[in-house]
Amino acid sequence: MYLQQLIFFIWLFLCFIFSLILCSVISLLSEVPDYNKIIGLTFGTLTENKNLAEQTYGNIDIILSAILIVVVIIIS
Repeated sequence: MYLQQLIFFIWLFLCFIFSLILCSVISLLSEVPDYNKIIGLTFGTLTENKNLAEQTYGNIDIILSAILIVVVIIIS
């Protein structure tokens, strides 16, 4: 049983490394996308309207999130 788990974890690790290498190679070989096409795709390219929307949460949102986290911890 232990050997099967070890082989499985090695396989998962190799798949992860392959995915990292594949993504890196594709990223390096592809051309840089037009800035207008990627606006809003990442945090670095957020427009000012979206930045303002990100700042609209208040104390009630934080309190309710904390309560939710506590409830999940208690349940599990």
